[in-house]
Order: sequence, then C-alpha cells, then structure tokens
Amino acid sequence: MDPLDEDRHIVWQSGGQWWTSYPPPAGFDGEEIGDYGAMDYRRELAPEEQAVVDADEAESRARAEAHRREYFGLADPDGDN
Repeated sequence: MDPLDEDRHIVWQSGGQWWTSYPPPAGFDGEEIGDYGAMDYRRELAPEEQAVVDADEAESRARAEAHRREYFGLADPDGDN
C-alpha cells in the first residue's frame, strides 16, 4: 500500500489563511493551535509550503482563464492565439 494512501493530514484555507495538520518543520515559528497529534491541532503553512500552494493556485487560475477565453472566443492577451 502507498504510504500516502494512509495519510490523514489535511491542508485547507480558512479566513484567508492556509492551515495544515501536518507536523511543523524544524525551526517553525509560525502560528500553531493545539499540540501536534491532537484532533484539533493546526498550524499555518511554513513559507516553503505556502509557495507550493500559491504556485498550484496560480496554475489553476491560468488554466481556468485559458478555458474562459476559449469558451467565449476571446483573444489571448499575450497574442499567443
């Protein structure tokens, strides 16, 4: 079985802030609520984690924008189409 199939940690956005139930990385100095391992534990993302989420969101938004332009027959603002 793939170890990721057993992963119960989550990442979510609430109130404009991204949170996770993953353990904090070494040297983490961000906001934490509760103690790691507790059912209500959460912490804000570390900068390197936030960068991954931001990149994923930017990619998703770019794909959605391309689909929107294609659907409505709009020209690509970069002139690529």
